[in-house]
Amino acid sequence: EEIIQSTQEVLFDHIADCLKHFMEKNGISERLPLGFTFSFAVNQTSLKRGVLQAWSKKFCASGAEKKDVTQLLEQALDRKGVNVEVVALVNDTAGTMMSRALTSKDCHVGLIFGTGTNAC
Repeated sequence: EEIIQSTQEVLFDHIADCLKHFMEKNGISERLPLGFTFSFAVNQTSLKRGVLQAWSKKFCASGAEKKDVTQLLEQALDRKGVNVEVVALVNDTAGTMMSRALTSKDCHVGLIFGTGTNAC
């Protein structure tokens, strides 16, 4: 809880550190395209841009609300030297549906049932 209730810089630096660790552990050195699933209320302005409207689910990292979450992640990736390019920002429901549709053309619905419920 300390990370999710700190600052946007601490939170997004942590995400960048996790990505860096994953890439190092798996021997990935080339630029990695990233679909960024972000499960919070966002005003999406383009395929990869979105402004956080408000935190929920016990998250309250200061300095992130009303800011572009992709830009916050990209800044953290730059600070940490992580060779990742954010290519899309999606909510969890759309991301779930797309990942399944990749292997099954019969997938027509995405559903998340957790702290909230979403469907598309």
